[in-house]
Amino acid sequence: MRKVFNEIFNGFGDMFSIMLEEYKRIFTDFGVLLLFVGAILFYPLIYSFVYGGEMVKNVPIAIIDESGSNLSRQFVEMIDATEQLTVELQSTNMLEVKPHFYSGDVHGIIVIPSDFSKNIKKGKQTQVNVLCDASSFMFYKQMMEGANVVGATLGAGIQIKKLMSSEGITADQALKKADPIEFVSIALFDPVGGYASYLMPALLLMILQQILLMGIGLLGGTIAEKKAYHYLLPFAKKRRGSIRVTLGKGLAYYFIFLVAAFYLLVCIYKWFSFPHRTELYNILLFVIPYILSVTFMGLFLSTFFKNRENALIFLLFTSIPFLFLSGFSWPEQEWYAIFKWLADVVPSTWAIRGFMKLNQMGASLKDVSQEWFALWAMAGIFFIAATLRFKRIIFRAK
Repeated sequence: MRKVFNEIFNGFGDMFSIMLEEYKRIFTDFGVLLLFVGAILFYPLIYSFVYGGEMVKNVPIAIIDESGSNLSRQFVEMIDATEQLTVELQSTNMLEVKPHFYSGDVHGIIVIPSDFSKNIKKGKQTQVNVLCDASSFMFYKQMMEGANVVGATLGAGIQIKKLMSSEGITADQALKKADPIEFVSIALFDPVGGYASYLMPALLLMILQQILLMGIGLLGGTIAEKKAYHYLLPFAKKRRGSIRVTLGKGLAYYFIFLVAAFYLLVCIYKWFSFPHRTELYNILLFVIPYILSVTFMGLFLSTFFKNRENALIFLLFTSIPFLFLSGFSWPEQEWYAIFKWLADVVPSTWAIRGFMKLNQMGASLKDVSQEWFALWAMAGIFFIAATLRFKRIIFRAK
């Protein structure tokens, strides 16, 4: 019994020594320190400030009013009064407006035809042409939404006036008759329908993963470049020495990035008022296997890099593919099978899926158990893989 106790005690002592050695390497490497402190602190702030407006407002557009009637002027005033659009230029000639559109001064053109007022007075359906800049879906969305709302509002107002005049009914009765079905739109999980509330949850988790992978990769590449494996040799003769190495290194990064996760997923959320529908302990419990899985994945990958440059180039290259494989920007049901398989071996995929349910949708830990257990499984698999690699490295160093 004493022998087992001594072995456990010595194992923790070795892990603690390796952890201190890893901290020494982290805090004496300016590149890694810049990633772990500078990037973690400022990347989320920069992105949050950039997208903090949530929605594009007052998109500048041009109006070509060929009608010149009271109704067309009312239509223009209503367009200008929306929060989506602002009338930057008015004209009766398309040739005058085109240069402003192509130069980007305006992002859309609304053409009111010459028979606009005449058709409305005759009870005929009229047509308004909306030319949108579809190269940016933010401008396109606001342009179409603003034009549709104004068109529907003006049309309903004209119909209500006609019903009141022809049938002698009240405005309330005319409204119900003109619009017998009332649609109530409720935006779930993203009340403001904003871009930041949609993008930032996935982006923050991706920042956490990529900075951790790059930091571990840089240190691993440096050790390989300098062949500085001497600090591992004392553990070569010990039983389960490679396990102690993996756990000691892993714990060093785990404690740093547990604090980083709190900053990203709690502080940033609170400061910028992103949708938040879960308790703090749920977030912490969920990110524990995520940080561990990314850490052991990073330790495993770091054993293959021969120098710092290779590590940085490779891990920077994976950032965009990992972001798209997470499935937040395009439904995974539409992917080819190979992309689904690739997505399942990346921790951020499971973390983003689970965290969106947990934090945005108000799900419980039980509801995200599949993602949670998948992260634990990945942590175990990458731990075994990293341990085997360190065992081989220790053997070679010996």
